[in-house]
Formats: sequence, C-alpha cells, structure tokens
Amino acid sequence: MTGLVQRAQQRVKRLVRKWDADSSARRFMAYCRKKWPWDPKVKYDSVVLMSYWAHKISMFCNAHTANYLARRTGSGIETYAIFGGKDARVRRVYESFGARLGLDASWAEPDRPELEKQADEIFHSLKSKWDLLELRIDGLKIGDLVYDSYLRWFEEPTVKLDDPRLRRLIFESVFIYRALANYRKVKRVEALITDDYSYHECGILTRVLMREKVPVYFVCFGSQHFVYRMLEEPETGYHDFPFRWEFHHYRKLFRSMPEEEQVRCREIGRQHLDRRLSGHIDKMTNMQVSPFGVKTEKVFPENGRPRIVVLMHDFFDSPHYYRWMLFPDFYEWMLFLFEKASETEFDWYVKPHPATWDPARGSLNRRNVAVTEELLARFPKIKLMPPTVSNLQIVDEGISAMFTMYGTAGHEFARLGVPVVNAADNPHIAYPFNYHPTTVEEYADLIQRADRLTCSADPEDIAEYVYMNYYYVGDHYGTPANPLPLSFFDDPNYEVHTSKPNGYDHLMFPEDPTREAGMKKYYDHYFREHPQKTAAK
Repeated sequence: MTGLVQRAQQRVKRLVRKWDADSSARRFMAYCRKKWPWDPKVKYDSVVLMSYWAHKISMFCNAHTANYLARRTGSGIETYAIFGGKDARVRRVYESFGARLGLDASWAEPDRPELEKQADEIFHSLKSKWDLLELRIDGLKIGDLVYDSYLRWFEEPTVKLDDPRLRRLIFESVFIYRALANYRKVKRVEALITDDYSYHECGILTRVLMREKVPVYFVCFGSQHFVYRMLEEPETGYHDFPFRWEFHHYRKLFRSMPEEEQVRCREIGRQHLDRRLSGHIDKMTNMQVSPFGVKTEKVFPENGRPRIVVLMHDFFDSPHYYRWMLFPDFYEWMLFLFEKASETEFDWYVKPHPATWDPARGSLNRRNVAVTEELLARFPKIKLMPPTVSNLQIVDEGISAMFTMYGTAGHEFARLGVPVVNAADNPHIAYPFNYHPTTVEEYADLIQRADRLTCSADPEDIAEYVYMNYYYVGDHYGTPANPLPLSFFDDPNYEVHTSKPNGYDHLMFPEDPTREAGMKKYYDHYFREHPQKTAAK
C-alpha cells in the first residue's frame, strides 16, 4: 500500500511540474507574440538561421538578435533541428517569436542510401584516432566535431574506432552536410546565430556557412550583452577553425591600442587577478567555488623529493576547442603523461577539475570519477589530490611545476612563480610565461626535467593577458544595452530560476522604451557602422 501511495504522489508531482511548465510557456509565448508580431508579408526564401536550443536565457537573447537581422535583411527566421529538436513545447516557443523550423532531416532524406554508403566507407577507412580527427567532407574538416560529439554523447573518455556508435555519428555528419547543401539550393541564408559549435550539427553548419562567407554570429548573454561575429583564421582557413576570441593575436591587438590605454588595461587585468588569487569568486570562469580559497591542512608529505602537480580536465567536454593538441584527447594525454611521469624520481600529484567531481552534474561526473580512478589504479605512482584543495595551499607547500593540457590556471600558477607546461594550443599561446611544446618529443623532455624548469613570467605580460582574455571583447564590442534589465542579474541564482519548469516567467518584464531604444541603437551601430576587426597580419 505504501508503494502505491508513493507512486501516486510522484505522479501528482510530475503532473504539477508539467502544468507549471506548460502554463509558464504559454504565458511566455503570448509575451513574445506581442513583442514580435508576425508579419504576413515575410517570405522565407531568404532566412536568418538560428540554433534550436532549450536554454531559456540564451534563446531569449538570440531572439532579439534574430528579429533585428530579419527586419534588416527582409528575411524570415528559421531554426535547424536535423537530429534534435524533439520537444514540441520548445518548438512552439521558438515559433512565438517568429522562428519556425526550417532545416530538418527531410532535406537529406532522399539521399539516405548514398549517405549510408559514404559513412560505411569512411568508418572502415579509419586506422587511427588522428585519421578521425583529420576527417573532411569536400575539404571541410569535421573529424574533431565527430570526435567531440562521440565523447560527450556516449560519455567515453576516448574514441573506439570499431564502435558502431561512431559509425552512426559519421553518418549523421555527412547527412547534416547534405541537408544544409540541399537547403541552401532553395533558401538564401543571410546569417547564422550559432551556439555550441564544438559538436557535429551546429559545428558543421557554422563551418560550412563561414566557408561560404555567410556571417555567423554568437550572442553573449549576461550582465554584459553583446553580439560577436565568428572570426576567420587566415593561416589555416577559417572553415577549419572558427574563432570566438583571437587569443593567438592578443599581443598584437593589445599593442594596437594607445600607450595610455595599455596602462589602464593592464591595471584592470592586475586587479582582476589579484582578486581571484585572494579567493574571490570569479564569475567570468563560471566557477561557484574559488580554487584559491582558504588554505587547509598540509597536503604533501615531507620526503625531499620534487613535487609536480597535474591539473586535469573534463574527459568529455570538447577537448578540441583550440587549434591543435599533441594528443588525440584528454585520456591519451593522461596515458602518455602518467607513463612518462612514472619513470621519474619525482612525486606526481593529480588534481581533478572541481566541477567534474560535483555529484549534482550527474552521470558525466560519475564517469569522470570512474575514469580517473581507473587511470590511477593503472599508474600507482601518481597520487590523487582532493579536487577542493586550495591552489594557494599547493603553491605554498612548494611544487616544482604544473602540467595541464590548456587550463585557465596557466597564467595563475605562472603569476605565483610556478613553471607551467601545456600540451596543446591554449589561450596563453601568444605569451612566453608558459611552456608551449609543439612536439611529443619536446613534451617528453619537459616531463623528464620537470624538477628543473624555470619560471621567468613577467607580471606585466600576465596582467595584459588577463585583460585581453576577460575584458577586451566586451570593452570593444559590448554595450550598456541589454535585452534583460540588469536587476535580473543581481540574483546570483538567475540561471537556476530560469531552469525550473516555470522558468519562462522569470524572463517576462514590462516593456521599457529606453531599454528597447538602447538595443536598437546598439544593433544599428554593430551591424551597420562597426566593421568586424581582425588582428594585423
């Protein structure tokens, strides 16, 4: 009887949550239809294409940009959902602000037999993980997108080349490519508003359209709102690697500013880093707990041996975010590093990324923990540190070096005098305050002499980097205008509120003519008068 009561109570709770979600969505749709009334004269042969994503805040901010671009170009708004977009409620919300589903699987369905055969040929031709990473369709690189989709969707730390699921992702990728090609024979795409372009569907659309010179925009939401056009990479071809930030040109961009401006900007960077190193929460890195918090009890034994620390990454979170890596993925990096480290006479410690050991993040983090434990069992010389231990405690007790793939801690440890070794392209690549080996042989040498590495970091370089990485884009492309009132962001839990079933209610504010005028002025300036800048060659 107790079980029946519990199941009945759970069913009632589910029905209440569904009612709350449906009611909130209906109210929001009415709000959007009033804000962006449908124009029956719009023809959909010319479109602004936008991602189909259920993240409520991003969707609302994207809706502003999409509607402005649609009016400016005389286009309709369409979304894409080739292998996703199954939630009918979310689809109706998009339709309420004028974005109907346009690019779906039907655009390539007649070509399915041909594409299945193509996927089979590609799948059986792969001999190594590097072969997969270099996979191209009509010259367009897609292998890294397939690779990262595999890791994330299937929660695998590395790719298994004989896995039928990999073959399925390859098929989906060639299918997406063909669907877009067929769609563009009928539709003129004026612009794409993209989101998480590290994975196969969004990533392929982003790269194809950039190759075809279609503007691709990323909308940054938060207390500072701005639109940013995805950038080309002149050296390798922008369709191979789209950029949000020109991190590899930070120094050139900084030197292009007047000297007095450089002094001011370095001071901004210096103050930002000082606050972070003193334990303040840094909202710009999306961390809820400071890695430089209060020091705890001693973590290292006193045995006289050099200590080396490895800062880990999330095994499943798009490792191919930057232009190149010395290893195919984070797991292969760990295998190599732990094997070579085990041959040294040093004490090696590994610290997991704190976010990957948070039980609230579900199965992804359970898998992160399991993979880490499997690696440590295989390499017993490597010792695990608590993910919550303060980096200040680590540095104060004394370490000879820190190794990472491309972690944001690179400049932080360098500022504290610790040599840092990367194993990939990384946001610090333009500066000499880290080691940036470009071959596996060079990397192996740095592991062998990790106790003798030096750090000659210039604090001015680090302050400059911090400004460029966290402030430059907002200062140069940002705006005081915002689709949402700034009071919305005063609550640190604003994203938690909008993720609830009735979360749409939190996005409905009274119309503010001043805010609307500010948004229009910003868009007019950005899209008409503010040409997209690239670094000097």
